[in-house]
Amino acid sequence: MIGTGFHAKGGTGETCQGLFSHADQQRAAETLTCQYSTAEFKGAGGRMADAVAAKDFKTQSFSLRGQATWPQGFDVSGEVLGSNGGESAFPEYERLKDIIDNITGTQHGNIYCEEYAKRFQQSISFNLGLEKQLENAELQTAYEISGYHPLRSQFKQAATLISARVDRQGGGGFFFFE
Repeated sequence: MIGTGFHAKGGTGETCQGLFSHADQQRAAETLTCQYSTAEFKGAGGRMADAVAAKDFKTQSFSLRGQATWPQGFDVSGEVLGSNGGESAFPEYERLKDIIDNITGTQHGNIYCEEYAKRFQQSISFNLGLEKQLENAELQTAYEISGYHPLRSQFKQAATLISARVDRQGGGGFFFFE
């Protein structure tokens, strides 16, 4: 049978799809569902955030390394933040503001274009609002980063997000690092 293999301790069971594909294994690690070849079950962090939110707790899920499946939930949408160490979420915003307003303010007459424009506007609004909230956040400890250390920058960004939880009204959070 396809998808069935032998285990070291005896017996048979499902095996992971795409064992020799880095992309498949990355998706499997982020969804914790390696036996399936799609991300239809959303990300592990997003599903945990869904469970917390279902108990009426405020929570958010973040990827601090850019686009990832891990923070995506069914009900809690994962927010994607770059690992730029807290610099502007969208440094070109002022220069492109008129173009963005044109895209998001136009009725396109196509359901796909309308959804894209809506999600694009939500993403811009979220990131600009978050940037303002993070400007006021203060870490309780001195956390210096010198040189190129992307993981350290991501940890500092997560610590800053946590310290700003009251301003962003986000409660707890789930964070994906790489």
